[in-house]
Amino acid sequence: MAADLPPVWADGHQLQQVLVNLVTNAKQAMAELPAERRLKVATRALGPDRVRISVEDTGPGIPPEVLPKIFDPFVTTKGSAGTGLGLSISYGIIREHGGQITVDSPPGRGATFTIDLPVGTAAAGVRSEAGGQPLALAGKRILIVEHDQSVQKILLEHLEPTGCTALTVARADEARQQLREGIDLVVADFNLDGVDWLELLRQAEALGAAVGRRFIFLTARPVGEEVDTALRDAGARLLYKPFTGDQFLDAVRGTVS
Repeated sequence: MAADLPPVWADGHQLQQVLVNLVTNAKQAMAELPAERRLKVATRALGPDRVRISVEDTGPGIPPEVLPKIFDPFVTTKGSAGTGLGLSISYGIIREHGGQITVDSPPGRGATFTIDLPVGTAAAGVRSEAGGQPLALAGKRILIVEHDQSVQKILLEHLEPTGCTALTVARADEARQQLREGIDLVVADFNLDGVDWLELLRQAEALGAAVGRRFIFLTARPVGEEVDTALRDAGARLLYKPFTGDQFLDAVRGTVS
């Protein structure tokens, strides 16, 4: 790893997701090899305005007929064991960061994935994609309902510069208690075990709580047309993973405004 890399302004969680996917793919590709298996991850600066990350393995490589479409959805070299979505999602994440991801794979000589990212620094304030204005939420109380502490941390990092007061709970009963104490917005994991969110929305509305129509639900998989319609009729928003920090903050802006 290069020691003198310039900073890259990026969503650390999403970049971690990309790298974990690439490393996992490399590990699986080399799993059946009887010879030496080697995985190399390297970084270096490309002049003053770009940073390069490369992930190289000594696996069997990507078949030539698959290589041109390897970043397309549902394309996989793992047969029924793969979903074909990992590289497609990774491609989208890197593009959203203004970068490029490419692959080189000579037949039988492994694969090297290369990520080029632009150098940048944090903009002043937190800005949305829609209006370019800082998102100011001073005096707002936002409740995060999420059992995964790493996800809690990421959401808190996005919200901290806005000036809001962000609270975190891991269970539905804790969320119900907080709703009685004055909350302006709820950001919740839709797939949290043992929670009927539609019923909770109805309860919040019955209590006369203003937050009844200020829910953002996070989900990594489709919820179904019927549930989607019911949530939107109740005034809730759905945000599908993976999403960028700007997309999250735009959803917050649109919900609390």
